[in-house]
Amino acid sequence: MAKISSVPVRYYPNVYPEEGEKVWAKVLQVNDTSATVQLLEYANHEGMIPYTEFTRLRIRAIGRIIKVGRMEAVQVLRVDKEKRYIDLSKKQVTPKEAKKCEERFLKARDVHIIVCHVADAVGIFSSRR
Repeated sequence: MAKISSVPVRYYPNVYPEEGEKVWAKVLQVNDTSATVQLLEYANHEGMIPYTEFTRLRIRAIGRIIKVGRMEAVQVLRVDKEKRYIDLSKKQVTPKEAKKCEERFLKARDVHIIVCHVADAVGIFSSRR
């Protein structure tokens, strides 16, 4: 069976997500004022979640709300394509929207795996090499 490519892959035609779009992200780093995440659906572009956008609840310990390595659904607030800067929010995503976002990501990832496997099987150049 084909392995998931380690090469960053964009699952959608746009290079950057649109404002207001829900995207699936992996938390890379957490500090006192923000969290840095990778947008897994958009070739691992990095984005930032300010601490004010973590949750609607009062924050006592940031480490309990958001953890490094965890996958999260986030909403795109702003995109600066020139500076390659993406502002995100975790608190504006409802649990129902998070579930839909995860399902969409998993389907897109499965399609990518199948395409890579077929490309390897028929000898077509694959981006994994």
